[in-house]
Amino acid sequence: MIPVEDLEVEQAVYGTLIAAGACEFLASTPLGEIRGTWHGSDDAPAGTPVKIVLPPEIFRIDDCPPEENFFRLSDAGTLRIAAAEGFDGDPEEAFVWFFPEDAQGFPG
Repeated sequence: MIPVEDLEVEQAVYGTLIAAGACEFLASTPLGEIRGTWHGSDDAPAGTPVKIVLPPEIFRIDDCPPEENFFRLSDAGTLRIAAAEGFDGDPEEAFVWFFPEDAQGFPG
């Protein structure tokens, strides 16, 4: 289940680090794998707890998924209302996504 409370209150998702380097990270989260900008040590080991800040304004919606950083709109809980504003397609077939540089990852 997507931690919608985290997205609305703290605008963050929590997960575990898969890899970090060159100021980028890849983490496993309840939303799936997320790639973004890393604000920790490049030698942080895999398994390190990660807090990923995802401000609501970074989300985009489309009926085709990109290669990374996406999840189904129908799985987004109450986030569906904000993300779907102005979307003309079928919400059950839509994907929410964001650019990697807009996801900010921090140890913790």
